[in-house]
Amino acid sequence: MVLGAPLQIVDGEEVPGVWLEKRLLEAIKIYQKKKSMIVVTGSNPNSVRFEGDIMKEYLIKSGVKSEHIISETRAMNTVANAFYVGLILKKMDRFPTKIFLVTSSFHMTRSKKLFDPILRDGFGFKCEMECVEAEDGMSSEERKKRDIVEVRIANNFEPHVRLAIARAREGSSKLYRD
Repeated sequence: MVLGAPLQIVDGEEVPGVWLEKRLLEAIKIYQKKKSMIVVTGSNPNSVRFEGDIMKEYLIKSGVKSEHIISETRAMNTVANAFYVGLILKKMDRFPTKIFLVTSSFHMTRSKKLFDPILRDGFGFKCEMECVEAEDGMSSEERKKRDIVEVRIANNFEPHVRLAIARAREGSSKLYRD
């Protein structure tokens, strides 16, 4: 699964930004070795199109078969990424024994802290989760500062994690009430 990130405008068209492109390149490396399904997840209320759909187009242009990509377009934060990916995985005919979580290096601490309890405690998944960190281009000093922010953000999401776990256990298809 590849988590969304900011898009950029190139020649009037929304395309993956630097962080997102690096995440997608990591997913392509995994795909070339494993030929497994790729779930791309992300939405952005400030964009004309969904991040998930833009990621899918990028992957197809890079040689990934369309039928090997699932685009999730409802998630607007990392908790929602985990919840909606959990719903997708729950619907699969055969649940994978291993999943790859692909995001930027700076974002991995938060992502792992949020994905683990939602997938394990909410959806009951017992599979191995391998974390694949895409290069984020930050210096070690920038990274230290960002790590502090990421832990704070993850802690602030704790009520959302509890909600996601409860919604998953009750079988809801919505994280937040519309």
